[in-house]
Amino acid sequence: LRQRSRAILPVAHRESLPALDRHVGVHAGPRRDPGALNTVIEGLHRCLATRHYARMEYFTMSRQAHTRRKVAPLRLWFFDGAVYLIAYCTERRDLRIFALDRIQNLEVTDEPYALPEGLSADRALEASFGVFRGPPEVVRVRFDAAVAGYIRERLWHPSQALTPEADGSLVFEAQVAGIEEIRHWILRWGRHARVLGPASLRAAVAEEAGAMAAIYREGEARNAG
Repeated sequence: LRQRSRAILPVAHRESLPALDRHVGVHAGPRRDPGALNTVIEGLHRCLATRHYARMEYFTMSRQAHTRRKVAPLRLWFFDGAVYLIAYCTERRDLRIFALDRIQNLEVTDEPYALPEGLSADRALEASFGVFRGPPEVVRVRFDAAVAGYIRERLWHPSQALTPEADGSLVFEAQVAGIEEIRHWILRWGRHARVLGPASLRAAVAEEAGAMAAIYREGEARNAG
């Protein structure tokens, strides 16, 4: 932050920079140790600078499986305390987002790449509510009056539309790429959020909430016994 501030401030104001540590605090939230990523990041920087393919081993958490990939790196992306690689994957023949700390044995090749027309890092992120991607869905969620102000004060998604209700609640609507990421976000608001649509998202949130409630009921029963 200090280096960025020094770069953009007029010379006359740079003398105030030492006060930044006292006046400005930054907390990035939970994050991973970046030390282990240095080798991967250095290799990806070379790929990005030369526009060369990389070969790597990647661990897919959902499948609990390692695969070999050949990718054309497009951008490094810091999101929610982690660093990701946005790249074109030759195996999938499409853009993919890879968590850097699940990349192993990265090799920078001497093979230059040229992307298919219309592919860009921005396209990988468009409509996404975070890292996960999927088919486009129009999502509608009603937030009660207790949290409506928090929803109203932020831009959560570029496509969002907010509709205030007479009782102080707020209906959030957005077109997102898949429901997995927004499902986590909705659960974060607990009983203050109710999914209006689509039905698949409503069922997914209800199933997760029910499973959480069951865990606590079982724990209370064991403690009582």
